[in-house]
Amino acid sequence: MKKMLLSLLAALTLVCAVLLCTACYSPGSGGLLFSETEGGYAVTGFSGKERFYKSFTVDIPSQYNGKPVVAISDAAFTGYTSLVSVTIPDTVTRIGSGAFTGCVLLPEIDIPDSVTYIGEDAFAGCLILEEIKLPESLEYIGDTAFKMCPILEKISIPDSVTHIGTNAFDQCDALTYKEYENGCYLGNEQNPYAALIKIKDTTVDHFTAHSGAKVVQSGLLNSCVSLTSLTFEGNVPYYPYAELPDLNTVTIESGTVRDHAFEGCKELTNIVIGEAVEKIGSFAFLDCEAMENVTLPSSLRSVGKDAFGRDGDNQPQWIHNVYYTGTIEDWCRIQFETEASNPLNHIAYMYIDGALLTELTIPDFMTGIDGNVFSGCRSLKRVVIPSSVTVIGDRAFYQCLSLENVEIPDTVTTIGYGVFFNCALKTVKIPDSVTNIGDSAFYFCDDLTCVEIPDSVTSIGDAAFFGCRSLAGIVIPDSVTYLGYEAFSGCSSLESARLGNGITEIPYLAFHNCSSLTSIELGNSVTSIEDRAFESCTALTDFEIPKTLVYVGKYAFEECSSLQITQYKNVRYFGNANNPYHILLQIIDRETRTCEIHQDTKVIASGAFEDWKWMISSIVLPDGVVGIGRHAFSDCENLASINIPKTVMRIGEYAFEDCKTLKEIVVPISVTRIGRGAFEGCEALTICCEAEAWPNEEDWEYNQTYGWHASMNPDKRPIVWGYAEE
Repeated sequence: MKKMLLSLLAALTLVCAVLLCTACYSPGSGGLLFSETEGGYAVTGFSGKERFYKSFTVDIPSQYNGKPVVAISDAAFTGYTSLVSVTIPDTVTRIGSGAFTGCVLLPEIDIPDSVTYIGEDAFAGCLILEEIKLPESLEYIGDTAFKMCPILEKISIPDSVTHIGTNAFDQCDALTYKEYENGCYLGNEQNPYAALIKIKDTTVDHFTAHSGAKVVQSGLLNSCVSLTSLTFEGNVPYYPYAELPDLNTVTIESGTVRDHAFEGCKELTNIVIGEAVEKIGSFAFLDCEAMENVTLPSSLRSVGKDAFGRDGDNQPQWIHNVYYTGTIEDWCRIQFETEASNPLNHIAYMYIDGALLTELTIPDFMTGIDGNVFSGCRSLKRVVIPSSVTVIGDRAFYQCLSLENVEIPDTVTTIGYGVFFNCALKTVKIPDSVTNIGDSAFYFCDDLTCVEIPDSVTSIGDAAFFGCRSLAGIVIPDSVTYLGYEAFSGCSSLESARLGNGITEIPYLAFHNCSSLTSIELGNSVTSIEDRAFESCTALTDFEIPKTLVYVGKYAFEECSSLQITQYKNVRYFGNANNPYHILLQIIDRETRTCEIHQDTKVIASGAFEDWKWMISSIVLPDGVVGIGRHAFSDCENLASINIPKTVMRIGEYAFEDCKTLKEIVVPISVTRIGRGAFEGCEALTICCEAEAWPNEEDWEYNQTYGWHASMNPDKRPIVWGYAEE
C-alpha cells in the first residue's frame, strides 16, 4: 500500500505541474513521423517540441502516402510525459516495445480490434492509466507490458491471447484478480479465468488450472520449483511446459489438447486424458522421450500429426503401455493422422478396459480399417477382419511385432501402404479380390515363408516384400503390370522367382541382395532391367534374357558372381548359351584408345563407357543394337563420331552427356524413347533426326515418361528434321 501511495503522489505532482502549462496542444497527424514497414507505414514519433511543455494529444491517421498505417514503432512515444490522449486507427496491428513507456498523464487508451501484438514495456510506467480493454484480436502481450501502472484497476484479457510475457502486470497494485484454488486470474466478462497471472503458494508439487484458463504468464510455473504434476480442467493453456524440468504427470480433464502443447517435455512419464476430451492436436507430445504410460478416453475422436512422435530415426521404445477406457468399436473410430499420431506406434502394449489386447476381431460395421489405427500394438497376435471390410488402410497394423495370424476376407480390394510392416506373419493368403498390394505392405516380415499372389492383383508396390528373409519362392501372375522398386530386395532365402507376362520393367533394386536366388524366369514382355535390379544376387546362375529387352541399368548385375560373364577384347558381356554377348556391361581398361564391340551385342548397359574421357575418338555400334543405357557414353570428351544403328529403340538419360567434341549424331526412325539430358553438354553437336517432327509432340506426359523427353536437348543444339543419309 505504501508503494502504491508513493506512486500516486508522484503522478499527482506531475499532473499539477502540467496544469500550470499552456492549453492542450493537438497536432492531429501533423508533425508525426513515419517509416515504411511491411504492409504500409509505422508511426515512429513526433517532430515538434510542443510535447515537452504542453498537454499533448495525438491522432494517428489510418493512411500515410496512400498506404495504411499498420504499426506504432518501438519507443515511438517513450517519455512523452505530456501525452494525455491518443487515437489509434483500426488499421494498426502492432504496438511496439516501449511505444508508450513513461506516458505518465495518459489516463486511458482505446486499442482497436485490429491489434494482435503489444510489445514489451509498451505501457510501462503509465501512472494514471485506470482501465484498458484489450481487443478480441490480440494474441501477444510482451514482457512487463503494463508494469508499474499503479492505479490500473481493470483490464479485459480476451480468450484470443496466446502469450503473456514475464511480469506483464508487475507493480499493478490496484488490479483485482479472480482466485481459484492456488491461482490468481485475469480475464473478461464471459471468462474471468482467461489468464493465469499469479500463484499464491509456489512451494507446491501439484497445480490445477481452472477450466477457463487459456494462457499462463511466461515464467510463472517455473517459479514453482517443486512442481511435478499438472491438472487441466479444460483446454491446455498456452505455456512452454518443456521449461518445467521435473514435470512428470499431466492430467487433462476436458476440452482439446492443442498443437505442440507438451512438445519437448523430456521428463513427462505419464499422461491421463479425461473422458470429455475429443481431440489431441498435432505434435502435442512430440519428443516426450521419457513417457511410459498413456491413458486415452472413449470420447477421443481425432489425433493430429505426430502427436506422439519423436525426432530422429531408429529411436528405441519409449511408450510402454496404452490404456484405453472405451471398446474396440470406439477405438476403430479414432482418426490418427500419421503413424506417430498413435501412441501404440512406439511398440506399446494395449489394454482395453484393463485387459491386455492379444486377439482382435474388427467390428462388422466397418467397411474400411483406417490408417494407423493399431500401428505398433506389440500385444496383438491375431486379427480377424469381417467381410464388410474392402480396404485395409495405410499402416493399420504397422510394426505389430507379435502379429502372427491375420484372416483377410475376399471382399478386400486394397492392402495399403505399410499395413503389415515388420509383423510376425508366417504365411499370408491374399484373396482373389485384392487388386493392389501397397508400398511396404509386408516390409521386413522376417518370418514370412509363403505368400500366394492371386491373378486379381495388378500392382505390387515399392518395397512390398522388402527384407522378407524367410520367403523361399515367389510367383507373380500375368495380371501384375506394375512391380515396385525394391519389391523383393533383401529376401535372402528366396531361391526362385517367376514373373508374369504383364511386367515390362524390372525396377531399381527389385531383387537386390537376394543372395540365395539361383534362377529367375522373366515374362515375355520385359523391355528394361533398371539400375541394381539384381545386384548382389551371388547365387544367380539361371537367367534367360528375354528377346524384348532393350535397356539395362547401371550395376544391374553387379556382384552376381555366379553368372557367366564373357570377355571379348576390352569389354565384359553377359548373355546366354545362344548369345553370350547380348548385353555389353562395361569396358575393362579405360586407358585404352580403341574398342571393338562384338557384332552380336544387343544392349549397351548404363555407364558402360562412362568417363572414358580422352581415350577414344570414334566408336562403331553393330547393327542389331536395340538400346543404349543411361550415361552409357557420358564424359567421353574426345568422342567425335558414333553411329546409332537403325535397330535402336531407346537412348537412355544422359547417354551422351558432355561428349564435347561429338559433331553429328543421326537418330533413326526406330528410336521411340530418348531420356532427359541425353545430349546435354554436347557443345558441337547437330542432331539429325529421321523423324519429320517431334514424336507425340502434344502428349507432354507421354514424352516425359516413355517418349522423347522434353529436356533431351537442354542446350538447344540444332536439330535437323526429316534427315536422310546420302
